[in-house]
Amino acid sequence: KVLSTVDCQTLEQSLKKHEMLRTACCYKTAYNGVCMVVDQRVPVMIVFTDDSCGYYVDMERTIMPVRSKVNVRVPVFRGAVNENSAKAEYYDFAQWLSKDAYWSKKIHEVHVLAPNDLILTQTDDNATILLGSLDDYASKLDKMRVFYEKGADIVDYSQYKAYDVRYSGQVVGKK
Repeated sequence: KVLSTVDCQTLEQSLKKHEMLRTACCYKTAYNGVCMVVDQRVPVMIVFTDDSCGYYVDMERTIMPVRSKVNVRVPVFRGAVNENSAKAEYYDFAQWLSKDAYWSKKIHEVHVLAPNDLILTQTDDNATILLGSLDDYASKLDKMRVFYEKGADIVDYSQYKAYDVRYSGQVVGKK
């Protein structure tokens, strides 16, 4: 196109309407070019419920649609999650999971059966972790990590289908 026919303001407004972009700026350069600067929204978690096809929650706690051509590695939440809880307590938990070097690689999905009944699916183990509520989740998962690291020589992990960390100061293996 001829530079004089390019309407940067219209182009910028069109870019700003795209749900995957946070900001957009378009301008003409001194060298007869057009520059477009965009800032992409960054998903923190993805949510799948029984009544929706899913959505992302981004770093600003805003709902984003799931795109078929976009594959983002973020914590997956399934089940009884509404948009308000996804943007609040589950968002905080997803952020914590993503930033924790150990658990970010180990937890595949978070199944929310009810607000105080969460089950964690692991990537490398068939056993699930019964977390219960999000109250004190960091110390619950810390004791699970200690169990994995120090109990490796004592316990045959393959015999358990679930580990329950809901109880204070203990990990209960369930067959």
